[in-house]
Amino acid sequence: MERKFSRSPNLYYTGRTTQPKKIQKSDKNLKPLIVLLFFVVIIFFISRLSLFPVKYVQVNEVYVKPSLEKLIGLGLFSRELSYKISNISKTDPVVKKINCSKGLPDTISCEAQLRSISGYWKTDQEIFAFDNDGFIFSQIKELPKSKYLLIIDTAKQKVKIGDEVATQLIISFYNEVMTEADKKGIVFDGFSIKQTYYQFSINVTEVGKKKLENPITILMTTSYPASSQITVAEQLINKNSKSSISQIDVRVPGYGYVK
Repeated sequence: MERKFSRSPNLYYTGRTTQPKKIQKSDKNLKPLIVLLFFVVIIFFISRLSLFPVKYVQVNEVYVKPSLEKLIGLGLFSRELSYKISNISKTDPVVKKINCSKGLPDTISCEAQLRSISGYWKTDQEIFAFDNDGFIFSQIKELPKSKYLLIIDTAKQKVKIGDEVATQLIISFYNEVMTEADKKGIVFDGFSIKQTYYQFSINVTEVGKKKLENPITILMTTSYPASSQITVAEQLINKNSKSSISQIDVRVPGYGYVK
């Protein structure tokens, strides 16, 4: 007896199940990372080893050259070299800032900015030089003859190198006093600070090319313009030219008190 088999045209069976294809990462994607890692390792070793030792230093300020010459022999790209360059301005108060560039195979070129004297601060028997930021960067034994600002601290506060004593307000006020005093023919030999940084006095020794027998102390304040205070002081000095006065207080706007 012949058997017949029928099959549905829509039914297929292959004997195996299909699985989704796995997405495999190409080795090409790893190459940039390997190259990057290689360069990181190279840079690391260059920074650690004394490759390209420094042989020459160039700098715009002769003052800094001895400090830079101590770096000769260090690796041009070593961390030690970078650290010691940045440390120069931290350990030497005269050096305000320093920037260096490295030139292959053995040279460093630097631009240094030194602090310049804006005035002197005298407290008790000590004299310090400060820059236009009021930063004390050196101590001197004797006061030089100059037209630099001299601030005499009558409160005798303890200060040291690295402290900030004279603010921009004080420096600009002093310059204004100098300008106005010159206009009036007033000569003074000292600029003293009182209990606060807003109270000052000057010792006038000459007015209108006429020397005074005894200096007159002018008490002033930074609270209002120096021009007004100098004008009042001049008027009172001329008004009391025949009297013996030792002090004029012009710290109240528009008024002056004679002693």
